[in-house]
Amino acid sequence: MVRALADLGWIVGRNLQIDYRYMIGKSQRFDDQAVELVSLAPDVLLANSTPATRALQQATKTIPIVSPKSLIRSQAAW
Repeated sequence: MVRALADLGWIVGRNLQIDYRYMIGKSQRFDDQAVELVSLAPDVLLANSTPATRALQQATKTIPIVSPKSLIRSQAAW
């Protein structure tokens, strides 16, 4: 993903910051992690699971949330 973004001009440390959170087996912490990520005031959030997406949706109503599934559906529509 980072390489593909770089090909589009998005360079980590220059005009891109990526903050990862891993919640495997710790679903009870999704809400806390979502609030923490939202507090960083990102331009966009990426969620790779339904529980993560739901937690982010509860934590913000203003920051766009993207999931790989929605990207696949969007590309299929083209």
